[in-house]
Amino acid sequence: MKQRLLNTPPELMDRSGYAASVEEYWQWYTELNPISVGEFEKELRAMGFEPWRLAVRSTDLVEYTAELQDYSFTDLATSELYLSAINKKAG
Repeated sequence: MKQRLLNTPPELMDRSGYAASVEEYWQWYTELNPISVGEFEKELRAMGFEPWRLAVRSTDLVEYTAELQDYSFTDLATSELYLSAINKKAG
């Protein structure tokens, strides 16, 4: 994964104009929580959060390789998730 990321030009998604290096993308990848989108939603709801706005940006195409076979369609195709939620338990 690391070599693939370091050898692929980044798709610049930052809307503020910052152009990150591939090394920075690798750092951010290693710092991510490995939770899936579905697990994230379950945990938020279990803690009393109720979503009120959601935007999901997805990848147009996922090329499955042998090492990706264990991952869900949803997790691999989701490239960005934006969520606004309110905690209904916190009166």
